[in-house]
Amino acid sequence: MFAGAGGGTQCAAAEETRTQVALIIESGEPREVMHFALLAGYGASAINPYLAIETFEDLARRGYLPSGVTAEVAIKNFIKAINKGCSKHFLRWNLYAAELSGRAGF
Repeated sequence: MFAGAGGGTQCAAAEETRTQVALIIESGEPREVMHFALLAGYGASAINPYLAIETFEDLARRGYLPSGVTAEVAIKNFIKAINKGCSKHFLRWNLYAAELSGRAGF
């Protein structure tokens, strides 16, 4: 998953077409915030975690979700949590990069 994203970005950059293409990842592997953050760091423009979404739908169909929580609500909460977590990661990375550039005298 990560090798494919990095390789696609590197290939497009080598051909000088990176700004003209979007790297869209459709994978069953990303489940955690770090997976999404790393894929974005490797250049992914969009990520479709179809297996996570299908899992919420299956849990709802089997009745394993708490009462009052539908598959749509669970998916919405999942996306919200991923977005919030990625925002925190990106903020930390930017603060760390700013700290490093300050040390280097840039």
